[in-house]
Amino acid sequence: AKIKETLEQAKEMLQKSSIPEDNIEIAVRRKKEGIARDILRELEKGAYDTIVVGRRGVSGAFFFGSVSDKIVKYARNCAVWVID
Repeated sequence: AKIKETLEQAKEMLQKSSIPEDNIEIAVRRKKEGIARDILRELEKGAYDTIVVGRRGVSGAFFFGSVSDKIVKYARNCAVWVID
């Protein structure tokens, strides 16, 4: 429940920033290879202009340097926003 609530809040923030709802995709999936690798694989499959990731996990644990760092480092052909 906390994850869905957090994602809905993120979606609302994006909409308040003038991003149309049709341009926002939120997904929750089971981890396969690793969080960063799974996100990067999804990025390769889709036509995404921007990806937004948090710098902390849902638990509040600081993880910049792991998931978000890998996404910033390896994402191609899109903007990456790392938010707090």
